[in-house]
Amino acid sequence: MAEDPSSRQEKLQVEDRFRQLRPEVLETLRRNNFADYAFKLAEEYRDFRSLASLCHRDQVYPPDQNPNARRIQAYVDKFKEDFTTELYQWYIEHGELRTMFTQEQDGYMDSFFAEHPNPAISWIHDLGRGRYGLASQALLSEAEHATELTTKHLMLSIGKLSHLAQLPENSASIDQNVLDSFHDGLDFVSVHEALVEDLKSALAAVRARQSLDMQAETIARSKASNLTDRKGFTTIFKQLARQLLQGKALSAEDIADVLSLKDNTSHAEDYTTALQILARAENLPRARRQSAFRNVWRRIFVHDDWDKLRQTADVTDADLNERLRNTALYAALQATGLKRHVREGYILFPSEALEIPERAEIALRWPGLSPDEVDAIERDYERDSKMLADFALESIYQSLKQLVAEDEGWEDAS
Repeated sequence: MAEDPSSRQEKLQVEDRFRQLRPEVLETLRRNNFADYAFKLAEEYRDFRSLASLCHRDQVYPPDQNPNARRIQAYVDKFKEDFTTELYQWYIEHGELRTMFTQEQDGYMDSFFAEHPNPAISWIHDLGRGRYGLASQALLSEAEHATELTTKHLMLSIGKLSHLAQLPENSASIDQNVLDSFHDGLDFVSVHEALVEDLKSALAAVRARQSLDMQAETIARSKASNLTDRKGFTTIFKQLARQLLQGKALSAEDIADVLSLKDNTSHAEDYTTALQILARAENLPRARRQSAFRNVWRRIFVHDDWDKLRQTADVTDADLNERLRNTALYAALQATGLKRHVREGYILFPSEALEIPERAEIALRWPGLSPDEVDAIERDYERDSKMLADFALESIYQSLKQLVAEDEGWEDAS
């Protein structure tokens, strides 16, 4: 006799409900001193997730002091990957990686990571197995997305050592491109550290305890005084300063903004650092990279008061040249002048930096800002672009390139 469809559906619903409640039922049994019965039921239903959980309700680390240590090994021997898969998942979800890696069962972890790729964790296993190439690849990839500066630094440092450790392993030459990527990443961390130290110096004279927002406000007043009449850019600067104070690792675009928005009267080289960071960023879409390059160059161009510099009455050529040598543009041209085969936008003419981001691009870049704040940022971009256009720097730009070339002994000043 065929089973009634409604009865079959009801049966499936009951079974599904039981599966949902089973972990709670088993835990209730364990708490009420029926642990053996709970284990027996979990085994009967092949509920390996619950078995892994039941095995770790007492001491978890060190694993040899877990009262269920022998039981865990017995389940590994009996159920193999069916059990170890859930066991490793439990360790990962509960932050017990030290337990996971100190009691590795031969072969099972390789299978687990093959089925469940997790490079943020598997590099530890690869290092333990002496697979330094795989570990370094995973660390380089994960470091790119790390949001905490200390984590990024640690991953890059270990990854670089892992990459170098391959040489005695296989007697092969080191991949210089990969090694350069680690060096670029560590340089990026160093820029963060130097920038944070510089920004925090503004807090040295503050005696009262300040909130994070107040610290960012103090830093903006001291280190970005040029933004006093640029409300939108001030908002950006303070937001990024807060993240730096919290130990966050900024994106290439964000760190370039901090470097180029702050006061650079005595740090003109920071503009060039911003350009270099943008040029090295591997995962930055072309359009956004070009926009970021334009932003940095626009700030280089408007950094100095060109109308004042043009007042040359009673000024000798030598004095004028000395004034020009003290401009941010001279420093930028000096640092970029001999660069060859660089990314598009790394070196720009004044006219090429006039284009500003559209409002939609600004809103997309800063999703947490209000419409009024986005409008303020757009106005600041427009103001800088107009200032650049009014300066009409094309001829001065060429003169400065010539001056840099003469000072540096370069033959080609074009």
